[in-house]
Amino acid sequence: MPMGILTIAFDDGYRETCENTARFLYQKGIRATYAIPTSFIGADLEGRNVVDNDSLFALKNMNHELASHAAMH
Repeated sequence: MPMGILTIAFDDGYRETCENTARFLYQKGIRATYAIPTSFIGADLEGRNVVDNDSLFALKNMNHELASHAAMH
C-alpha cells in the first residue's frame, strides 16, 4: 500500500514560527516548506521578526525547503 503524502508549508518566514516548528519536524523526519519574503530577511514584517541568514542556514541544514515569498510580500 502506498504511503500518504502531506505538504506542510509556512508563510511569511516569521522567526517564531520557524523556531517553534523546524526542529520538531526535523526530529520526526518531516520536511516543510518555508516561504520567505526576501526583502524582510532579518527585519520586521507586520510587527513580527522574520528569519535572518543564520536561521535560513539552519532550516536548510535540517533539509527543509526554502521558497521565495516575493521580495516585498
